Formats: sequence, structure tokens, C-alpha cells
Amino acid sequence: MVGYKVVGHKSETKYLRFLASNPNMSFRDNSTNSIIESEDASISQEPYNQLYNRHQNDDEQPFCGRTLKISSQIGTADAATAIFVVRLE
Repeated sequence: MVGYKVVGHKSETKYLRFLASNPNMSFRDNSTNSIIESEDASISQEPYNQLYNRHQNDDEQPFCGRTLKISSQIGTADAATAIFVVRLE
């Protein structure tokens, strides 16, 4: 799991969290989850579990008068390259 802080004009802040798993390191097949949050959360077991059990690849929220969007995907089997995309539209 990784997390990023995004700060816009007028100090508007969002927190992005991304998680990728593969069967060599977890019980789940290749999967990705992502979320945009308004409050910071540590990268610890509880936030990890919440993101792991979320089962959503995409999220979006208003940000600085526009829409902040994130998406994620991962390959299958041994092609376990995870791709995370952040867009401001």
C-alpha cells in the first residue's frame, strides 16, 4: 500500500491510497484497490485492511472546482504489473 497527499489551491487537500496484491503475497488473486480520502490515515494494518476489503478500482471526488479521479488495474497470472492513474478533469 502506498499513499500520497495532494494539495491544491487554498490548501484543499486529498489523500490517495493505492494497493496491489498478487497470489504470491496474499490469498487473493491479482487485484488493485484505490481510494481518495479527505482525512489522512496512517499506512498501518487497519487502513490496509479497509482498502484491501474495499474491492473498488476507481474513485473520484471534487477537488479545486474540478474532479479528481483515480483508477487502477493489474495484469493476470504472472503478468502482475499494476497501473495506477490519477487525473484531474
